[in-house]
Amino acid sequence: MNIEISWDLNTFFILSQIFTVFAYVALGATYIVRTRNQILIFVCISIILQGFAYFFLSAWTAFWMVGIALFRTVAFFVHDKVNKKADKTKITIFDTIIFSLVVVGSIVVSIFAFEGFWSLFAIFGTVLYSFSIYQKSIKMYRILAVPVETLWIVYLVFVASPFGILLETLLLGVAIASIVFYGIIEKISQKQKSD
Repeated sequence: MNIEISWDLNTFFILSQIFTVFAYVALGATYIVRTRNQILIFVCISIILQGFAYFFLSAWTAFWMVGIALFRTVAFFVHDKVNKKADKTKITIFDTIIFSLVVVGSIVVSIFAFEGFWSLFAIFGTVLYSFSIYQKSIKMYRILAVPVETLWIVYLVFVASPFGILLETLLLGVAIASIVFYGIIEKISQKQKSD
């Protein structure tokens, strides 16, 4: 019995959607976990899976932005691990350099992998997401998730990724719910401290 796999556009599309589902499961976990290191680990997993999804979709702007995002996340993660005793809530010169490299890299990608107006949404989404991590504030990370998810939803409409659109919309809901949930917890904690 000889089984032959046909690698046509439908196969690539299906593979892209499978990788998309797993990428968004990992990304969704970032809004639930409580530490920056946990966020960065789940972001790395998600980025790698998204890279495969965008490759199979031939969404080249997003594919290259994923490369920039992976560089950013690994750099922040390694820096945090090497400087364990440093205050993880303070922005360092290293953080600013990495964020600056992300912005410059995004400009370069926008020049060479530009797919039209809609690809700007992937670029702006990546830069804004990088800024949310650069801030070193989990609260700011959750708040900035709302515009980030919205930018990516628009881009995913452009590249016709139905699971991406669905899951990014779900992730937007998770981000909003986490803002509300952790806001309530924070208020309860403050009330208990004042009592």
